[in-house]
Amino acid sequence: MVKDDSVYRRRSFPARSLILAGTLFVLTVISAAERLKAMNDFAAGCCQVPGDVDHNGKINVSDVTVLVAHLFKGGPDLVCPAEADLNSDVALNISDLTFLIEFLFRGGAAPGECPPLIAIKDLEPGDDSVRGSANVSLPTGYRVVLWAKTDRWYVQPTTAQPFTVIRIGGRWSNFTNPWTRIAALLVDSDYIPGAIREDHPAVAAGVVDWDEYPERSPDRYIDWSNFRWRVKQAELTGPGPNAFSDDTANVRIDQDGRLHLRIDYRNGVWYCAEIVLDHALGYGTYTFRLDSRVDNLNYNTIFAGFLFDTSGQEFDMEFSQFLADPHNAQFVVQPWYLPGNIEFYDMPDSAQTSFTMEWRSDHITFTSWLGHADAPEPNTLLHTWTYTGANIPAPSDARVRFNLYLANGDPPSQGHEDEVVVASFGYSP
Repeated sequence: MVKDDSVYRRRSFPARSLILAGTLFVLTVISAAERLKAMNDFAAGCCQVPGDVDHNGKINVSDVTVLVAHLFKGGPDLVCPAEADLNSDVALNISDLTFLIEFLFRGGAAPGECPPLIAIKDLEPGDDSVRGSANVSLPTGYRVVLWAKTDRWYVQPTTAQPFTVIRIGGRWSNFTNPWTRIAALLVDSDYIPGAIREDHPAVAAGVVDWDEYPERSPDRYIDWSNFRWRVKQAELTGPGPNAFSDDTANVRIDQDGRLHLRIDYRNGVWYCAEIVLDHALGYGTYTFRLDSRVDNLNYNTIFAGFLFDTSGQEFDMEFSQFLADPHNAQFVVQPWYLPGNIEFYDMPDSAQTSFTMEWRSDHITFTSWLGHADAPEPNTLLHTWTYTGANIPAPSDARVRFNLYLANGDPPSQGHEDEVVVASFGYSP
């Protein structure tokens, strides 16, 4: 917490008393609608410094001015309303202003820590119900969605009833099926639950905050090609099933800004690699360039650049002798087994290749070529295919992913570690 002594130290006690008296007077002009609006603004994971009403990193008299204007003069809107809730009662009113003035000018108690927006309470292994609290006021339109993990994440308690209602006072509870981990998500109206997730459910659009038992999973993120990516960390999950590691041995960015994905063997386990873009981009052209060969991977190693969302809508560029046999590459629109949804071709022994997936409402065009030129020439084009069938995904939460993994989770057929180097990724609407 940063308290700006240079501002409030110069004020005399009479001036402080006058501020407090004036504040009590303007209480009479605050409307119920304004208070309700302030309460309903709470569900935002932005709280950094409680008391920093103007969200500039320090607490001083300007925070008093902004809070008075917000409560009693119809504005301005606060960047983070949770930082103005100094007494942590999940409401903005005169008591918060009084608390701030007492802290700044009379040596009063300091604001507490930013409260979690959602928390799981008193859960024990084997419990068939989950309960907790949500630090939001009602009515808000925010709900809780529970996910249980076994081999994958499954929405709880059922696909038909995925939402858990937040009751008065922020309490919530619901039943759950057997689990090894439980995640409780605070979600807004943009959230689409789905039924099963391979990756952590907290990465979906519409998630405001989340808690997890036994402990919140630490997520590693990387910045690469001007985008932010989550590095997958999971034991025995799909595709495969495989163990995916977020260790730098498996996922790293080199000094030239290239992404390295690696399958390696450590402590008796073959670890695979995957990254997931932190937000969906929708229709457009997706481009990536490789700086390594993909024709010489282990027979059952699979490298893929693809778009996937929770409903299973997916299209892929996959490089694998196992999947494409007797070829080593394929373009796929899922489900792959439908006639006309897959196109095979062969990748040469070249370390520099480029690829695009142009996704539109009426077609998906896949293209691959030699080199790193912006577009293929007749002598560099490897293969192109346009899909116009019935399985073109609609924009939703489909995100770009790159992964390097083992078919069926089996050890590499040739017994050696594999690595793919992705030079860059790009997107244009």
